[in-house]
Amino acid sequence: MLNRNVRKRGFTLIELLVVITIIAILIALLLPAVQQAREAARRTQCKNNLKQLALGAHNYHDAYNQFPPGSITSNNASWSVMLLPYIDERPLYLQIQTAGYFNNPGMPAINYTNAAQPNEASLEVFRCPSETTTATAGITNYLGNWGAGSTAFPSILTNGLQDGGGMFIQNGRIRIRDVKDGTTNTALIGECVGTNPISTPPAGPTHYLWGGTTIQAHCGGSNKPINTATQNDVDGPPVNVDGGALCTFASNHEAGAQFALVDGSVKFINQAINYVNTHQNSTQGTFQNFLDRRDGRVVDLGG
Repeated sequence: MLNRNVRKRGFTLIELLVVITIIAILIALLLPAVQQAREAARRTQCKNNLKQLALGAHNYHDAYNQFPPGSITSNNASWSVMLLPYIDERPLYLQIQTAGYFNNPGMPAINYTNAAQPNEASLEVFRCPSETTTATAGITNYLGNWGAGSTAFPSILTNGLQDGGGMFIQNGRIRIRDVKDGTTNTALIGECVGTNPISTPPAGPTHYLWGGTTIQAHCGGSNKPINTATQNDVDGPPVNVDGGALCTFASNHEAGAQFALVDGSVKFINQAINYVNTHQNSTQGTFQNFLDRRDGRVVDLGG
């Protein structure tokens, strides 16, 4: 006859602790992999945004035989505003047009807390999924390439317009044929973080804005290396355009930032790319050459 009083043996405290420890170790090992997978997905979406913007710029070029100007001084409209009809945002473009923003006095200033104006819309194509700022009104994570103008290499006048050698200048008419260094070697649009780290009112915007009223809000230059948090007099006084200082490119991705090239491709540029302090040297670095469409120094970006 079986003994019905036999107790079933449970886990001891030590065994439970061992199991819990093993689970904790597995979680610790898996969590970085999950985070890396999520960041890879965000980076891919960011890359797709840049491709869409580059495609829009080429569609604009097909329509007008030029890329959009960096900004239009008569109404402060940015290159990103001019791209709206070519990135599936024609209704928003028509709202801006109907509101009279293309007429004097032009685009109104951004109200970060209101977001009631058409140029304050939050558009996914202008937002990198890795962005951490909580602001939404009109924020962009993509700057047009103004060029590599600096203290030692000042901007020149092209048809009477200030030109840093990039693809977007004020009232500018940059065409494919103007890219002397090749479309596969020249930056068109690059990443930025949503918050402008070195510019505060009234010197410039606190955030980069696709519908901002100054060229500093939506164009970047080579004032400092990629992902440099502060100015630190890296390249002497900031490049001044239209009374304000241009910032350069940065991202929330590790070790660099993504750029759309003039040919429409997108490449990740490591933040360790050669950068020369042109405030102290008579030559430019690889990064500055990458931003200049016509300096004669062709950059090899690899495959």
